[in-house]
Amino acid sequence: MTILIRTPLRQVGRLPTGAAFVAIQRGRHTFHFSKNVVDAYDMWQAKERSQLQNYIAANQKKLANQGFIDRAPVEVVAEEQKKLADAQQRLLSLTNS
Repeated sequence: MTILIRTPLRQVGRLPTGAAFVAIQRGRHTFHFSKNVVDAYDMWQAKERSQLQNYIAANQKKLANQGFIDRAPVEVVAEEQKKLADAQQRLLSLTNS
């Protein structure tokens, strides 16, 4: 079974050395995950942040290119601006979690 977590989680307390499980609290619910799951989630978040940062940088460069802005249809430019804003929001939510 695959569990997809899309909401920010916070660790409750510090993970004792050699502990097999960690308690994560979301609202009033507490979940217990193996340390491997938490480590995998942290690695996924780091990779996702890196990919988003690269995407944002490339998109900003594209939108700063006056040639692109002049030649592209208005709808395409608007779509690229929306994609940039969405990626920035996603990065902000990952950074705050």
